[in-house]
Amino acid sequence: MGFKAGEGFIPTEYNWAKPSSWPELRQTTPEGAIGILISDKYPVFSFSVNCEGGYKVLVGQREYALFENGQQCVINIADLADFESILINYPEALTSYSLTLLPVNENADITGFKCERSQESGTQEQGVLWVHLATDCLMERFLLSDDNDTQKVRNRDLRAVTSSSGEIKVKSIYGAFNECGELSYLPVINYGNYLSKNYCSLRNCSKLSKVTLKNFTPQDTINMFYNSQALRRVIFENSNFGSLTNAFNIFGNCPNLDMAMLDLSSGDKLERITCAGTSQKPMTGFKGLKVSSAGPFTQSAPQIDVSYTGMDKENLKSLFESLPQVSAGQKINITGSSGSADLTQEDIAIAVNKGWEVLQ
Repeated sequence: MGFKAGEGFIPTEYNWAKPSSWPELRQTTPEGAIGILISDKYPVFSFSVNCEGGYKVLVGQREYALFENGQQCVINIADLADFESILINYPEALTSYSLTLLPVNENADITGFKCERSQESGTQEQGVLWVHLATDCLMERFLLSDDNDTQKVRNRDLRAVTSSSGEIKVKSIYGAFNECGELSYLPVINYGNYLSKNYCSLRNCSKLSKVTLKNFTPQDTINMFYNSQALRRVIFENSNFGSLTNAFNIFGNCPNLDMAMLDLSSGDKLERITCAGTSQKPMTGFKGLKVSSAGPFTQSAPQIDVSYTGMDKENLKSLFESLPQVSAGQKINITGSSGSADLTQEDIAIAVNKGWEVLQ
C-alpha cells in the first residue's frame, strides 16, 4: 500500500555529491560514531547524545570534552579558535569544523541524537551543514530541528544527512527536519514498525525531492510534508497505515508531487486527511486516494480534502466508492481537482448517499 508509480515517471537513484571544499565525513567518521560539519555562521551549536557510559566530542582529531549519557553539549564557536578549522566556499565562504561524536565505551551504541536550544527564549539558529551516521543502531530520537513551545531550534543550512548503511534506524523523527529548507538528501528512514508521530517532520523542506520511509507505522502525519515544494516522490516501503488517525496536510502545497495513488484503505482509524494544492500551485501529479470504508472521519471539516489535485473523474468516483457511511455531516472537498467539473449528479450521489457533503 502507499504510493504507486505515476505514469511516465521513472524513479532513479539519487546519490548526494558533497561540495568539493567540504571534508569527506564518510571516510573520516569512525564506525559507531556520528560526524557533523558545522559552520561558524551562528555563535552556538548545542546538542545531546544518548549513549550508555557517556560520549566524547572531537573537533578535528582533538578531544573537545566528555559528556554523560544524555548530557547537553554547548559549543561556543568562538571557543574553537585553537582547534582545526576548514575553509569552505559553499554555500558561501565560511569557516567550518568537523565534529565527531562517539561512545566513551567502545562497546556502547549511540541510541539518540538531538539538537537542543541553549538560550532561554526565541528560536536558536544553528550551523549544521552535513550529518553522517556511521552507526546503524536504532535511535529513540534523531532531531536536527524542533518546534516545541519550550524549545525552538533551526538548522536551515543543513544540506544532507548520509549513512554508512544507507538507512537511519529510528523510532521517531517528530519535527526532526522542520524548516530545513536547504536539505536535499536523506537516506532511507527505517521506523522499524514502531508506532510514530510525525508532526512537521519534513515540513518546509523546499529542496528535498525524494524520501523513502521503511516499516512506517504512523499514528499521525500532521503537516508531515507540508510546503515541501520540490518533493516529487515519497516511497512507503512495507508500511502499515492501520493506526493512522490524523493525516491533516500530510501533503499540501507540493506542486511537483508525482504520485499516482495513495492507498489508505487499511486506515480504519483515520479521522481526517488533506492532500491538497492551491489554485496558484495545484498538485496535478497527485492522481488518486483510497480510504477505508470503516474510517470514522470525525475531525473538523473538511474531513477529506483533495482540492486542486490531478484526480480525474474516474479517480474521484473511486474515492467516493471507498468512502464509509457517515451521519455527522462530513465534508469532502474536491474544489479545483482535474475531474471535479466532469462529475455528473449521479457520480456525486455516490458520496451524498453515504452521508457526505461534496464541496466543489
